Amino acid sequence: MEEQLYNLAFERSALSSFIFSPELFGDVIDTLKPHHFYLNAHQNIYETMQYLYRSDKPIDESFIRDELVNKKKFDEKVMVEILITTPINNLSPYIAKIKELYTIRELLRLTTLIKQQVVEENKTSDQIIAEVARYIDILEMSDQSRAKSFSQLKREYLLNPPAPIYPTGVSFIDEALNGGFEMGQLILVSGDPEAGKTILTMQILKNITKMNPAVLFAFEFTTDSLVKLQMRVESEAYENVNLQIIDDGYDIVDLEREIKIWAKRGARFFVIDSQMRIENAANNGTMEDRESEKFSRLAKLAHKLNIDILLIIQNSKADAAASVISPMGTKKGAHEASIIIHLKRLKDDPENGKKEMREIIFSKNKQTGQHFKGEVNFNPYTLMFTRPYGAGGTETKYTGHIPVEHQDAGGKTTGQSSMSLIGEQLSEIAGEGKIDMAQL
Repeated sequence: MEEQLYNLAFERSALSSFIFSPELFGDVIDTLKPHHFYLNAHQNIYETMQYLYRSDKPIDESFIRDELVNKKKFDEKVMVEILITTPINNLSPYIAKIKELYTIRELLRLTTLIKQQVVEENKTSDQIIAEVARYIDILEMSDQSRAKSFSQLKREYLLNPPAPIYPTGVSFIDEALNGGFEMGQLILVSGDPEAGKTILTMQILKNITKMNPAVLFAFEFTTDSLVKLQMRVESEAYENVNLQIIDDGYDIVDLEREIKIWAKRGARFFVIDSQMRIENAANNGTMEDRESEKFSRLAKLAHKLNIDILLIIQNSKADAAASVISPMGTKKGAHEASIIIHLKRLKDDPENGKKEMREIIFSKNKQTGQHFKGEVNFNPYTLMFTRPYGAGGTETKYTGHIPVEHQDAGGKTTGQSSMSLIGEQLSEIAGEGKIDMAQL
């Protein structure tokens, strides 16, 4: 148990870093205290560093040595151990661990104190609670701020590799998002009845799972119908080992459990079809309370696990009539989302060659701040959304890493993705009628 109460290597690394990179000290001086260190000699050195920093004196070996020698607190052996320790740039995890171990030591001491007061001093529960409250103040729990200075965050940002962006393989989405999805987001997919919410989300999933594992919570249709439909559209030989499908466990607690399990196994994308199928049995409040909690918990989970959750939502008739894109039953749902993608059916216009057209709207886009609105084609045979010919821009060919322009033999960018071309070839071979939208 004793070795779990402190980590001298972490303490030496922090002190060494302050000596060799004094600019790091200003970021921690107000939150890291001398008593957080386990070794008395380390406490003395850090306290001296605080004094030197506040006195506008250099935090280096000579000044620290002189101050400690004058106070008769200098330990040559400890100073040598610190100086030969390799300094580090990203101190945050080290500082957090030093403070956490201090809290564990103090909580162990508090446990002993409570036992002593109950057994030996025979104090009342009120007296013990008051003593615990006083001890919590001593622990300075309220002083453990999670704030970081801009300079510290900038250093951490520059030290870490760039956050990955995952292309969806759907050109107009990747264009609106500057390449694809960033991680840690709750993404809502909404739309008119039979506009193709599930189909668009499945198109994204099929592309993403070529390179990455993902999980689909298929609550709106049976797994048999899903397999049958994909075999019909793709081919009987179609396989997808990266796509995990769950069709049971509707409560938000069950959802969270499965998401945590698969996040640990490497899944970064989760699709839930749909919002209205999710239950929230533990919440006995109003409908809005229950619905709002779903969005809040899923948004926090996405942020905490650094994953993307795509949630298909329903819009109320009142919202649709008012051209407001927000989830049915909750005002908070739209607030919690990072991105909202909305599909709207457009009337067929055969004379102008417009059939099965949809309007796609990015009504909220925290990722880039850019809003997008445009028309897209829906192919009911291949179940694919594509940008219309002549709509401008570039199409995206999915590579698993970064968007790449799709060009013809002459080097010109075409108006249709490679996925769409393959889909149309399959539909010609199948030679079947329009797919029953009721299944989706």
